[in-house]
Amino acid sequence: MRCTASKWADRLFSDFNDPTDSSSVVALAPERQFTLPIDFYQVLGAETHFLGDGIKRAYEARVRKVPHECYSDEALTGRRQILHSACDTLANPRSRGDYNQGLIEDEAETLMREVPWNKVPGALCLLQEVGEMEVVIQAGQRLLREQLPKSFKRDVMLAMALSYVDISRESMAESSPDIIKSCEALERALQILQEGGGRSLAPDLQEQIEETLEEITPRCILELLALPLDEDHRAKREEGLQGARNILWAVGGGGAVAPLGGFTREEFMNEAFSHMTAAEQVCKRPVLRS
Repeated sequence: MRCTASKWADRLFSDFNDPTDSSSVVALAPERQFTLPIDFYQVLGAETHFLGDGIKRAYEARVRKVPHECYSDEALTGRRQILHSACDTLANPRSRGDYNQGLIEDEAETLMREVPWNKVPGALCLLQEVGEMEVVIQAGQRLLREQLPKSFKRDVMLAMALSYVDISRESMAESSPDIIKSCEALERALQILQEGGGRSLAPDLQEQIEETLEEITPRCILELLALPLDEDHRAKREEGLQGARNILWAVGGGGAVAPLGGFTREEFMNEAFSHMTAAEQVCKRPVLRS
């Protein structure tokens, strides 16, 4: 007999709607749900061949791992409840068999969860933790179109910002680092954090992002200037030209050693000009040489 995701989904997530749970976001309707792809094996960090004890050990290890300190208590409670549901399902042979059968017969349907609305921040926290950056960002963008309570919104924006930071790290870890993508991801992360709470939302993370941007932005600008001279890259190259002006104005004259990603002002200026057309050099030289 076919076992669809809906056959056991209510049981798997029944604890999410526990009326005794005091962590619910009272400003939101408790019956509302939000669809997210949640793989129980993935969120636990478990493999399909793990026995029941292995599933429980994976659960305990994940629960002990502390997410970012700026998440609200509500988000952390939701995270724990998702992990508890995943462990209960996979540690029980019968429910695990139903779950595995669902993965075989209709993986997409099995992984898509109707998560109770007040547990969504916890779900995003967990999805970011296990590397589902694009899922978190796309879900966050949909959520931010709505009027959200402050704590709920801050949790969503923190999960999004951390996902952008992860994208930046992955881009820099490639065999040929994508510095432009890394820089853009960090800029987006910083923008989200500042929109979500000014300097009060994850201030330590904001400081780390700013320090990293200071280090890699000069190289990013040179990469932008080195892009092909065609219409598809015109806007990006303009960003590079503006960035070069901004950096050299900020650093000042003289060619003294400055925080330019390892470049002196003179070295940076020379390499920037090497990527410019003659017209760009004529147009920009008075500014760059000032």
